[in-house]
Amino acid sequence: MWDVFLSYSRSDVERVRPLARILRDGGLDVFTDETGVASFAGISDTIRRELSRSKALLAYYSAGYPEREACQWELTTAYLAGLREGDPRGRVMVVNPEATTDHIHPVELRDARHAPADGLTALVADVREHVARLDGPMAIQERAPRRAANGVAELRVRSLLAPAADGGWGLHPVTLHAWHHHDPAPARTESLRHAALRSLCGHRGPATLAFPGGRREAPMAAPSESERMAAFDIQVELVTRIGVQELAPGTGSLREALTSLKSLIDFTRGTLHTYSVGLERGSGAPTVQSLAYALVNDTLRPFTSTWHPRLAAYEARCPADTAPLDHEAAWPQAETMRTELTALREPLLRITEALGGISGADFGVAATG
Repeated sequence: MWDVFLSYSRSDVERVRPLARILRDGGLDVFTDETGVASFAGISDTIRRELSRSKALLAYYSAGYPEREACQWELTTAYLAGLREGDPRGRVMVVNPEATTDHIHPVELRDARHAPADGLTALVADVREHVARLDGPMAIQERAPRRAANGVAELRVRSLLAPAADGGWGLHPVTLHAWHHHDPAPARTESLRHAALRSLCGHRGPATLAFPGGRREAPMAAPSESERMAAFDIQVELVTRIGVQELAPGTGSLREALTSLKSLIDFTRGTLHTYSVGLERGSGAPTVQSLAYALVNDTLRPFTSTWHPRLAAYEARCPADTAPLDHEAAWPQAETMRTELTALREPLLRITEALGGISGADFGVAATG
């Protein structure tokens, strides 16, 4: 059993070695990884095992520490182990070599001790006192459910997640939006989101939705996990595309707008294939299948099939000494195409809103009619 699991960014290895040495000289058993870990996928069984055999994690929380996925995995795992015992800081200690604490998250760890060159002796004493109060190594959950359960615990302690009356969970839409769009590691985002959807969306009662192309409403049975995730993926793409996000008059490129809408058709079909969901015309309550059909065949394809050949024919006549955007701006049909592009926004918003009723996510865009 280790007294301390020393967690640090590989860029700090030269600064960490003296710290590890003085901790060991102070009578502490210290685990350090000299091989380095690049990502979540690269976290070895050795790291998982040795962390579970450690009383506490000591994070060398430099400015570069939060940029390392493996460091964040180690810190979060130890933090949540303490949280399950009643104190999230019980299994985590932090050395902060920076002049400020703004880079340290969660904020509960910002009262961390700084590490001046002449203060390591006092630091060792603090570490010895802390680990002496701990009874055995930290309890690390098994690998299969751990990441989703850790995410639930972290969101709950931050008041971002709350139990719902129907036995499910309530997650703030801003959290969902930030989660998808502001994580620097997209692969990590996807794996965490899928795990969270499996954990958070276990129960869902009937919902009432407005079907695109009309205002009829009908109760919808609980969607499957695959339908929920497919709806979310398509919904996220929609809220960021030209069509839902308005193109200001006289700005942007009509060719880029057309390409974006065409790629949305391909993305929708690919998403349905990924989750083994069919493409079906609606005949009752809205489903992800019927909404995808309305998106692809009733909304996007009529627009793209009309305007792609027209714009392509005009682009083919562009003089060699004229910029494509200048040539496009002089197109007599440009304003007509822009008008029809603007008219797509309402049906696209209705589809986005209806998809949100299936996925459970709301990004703050809604139909006005």
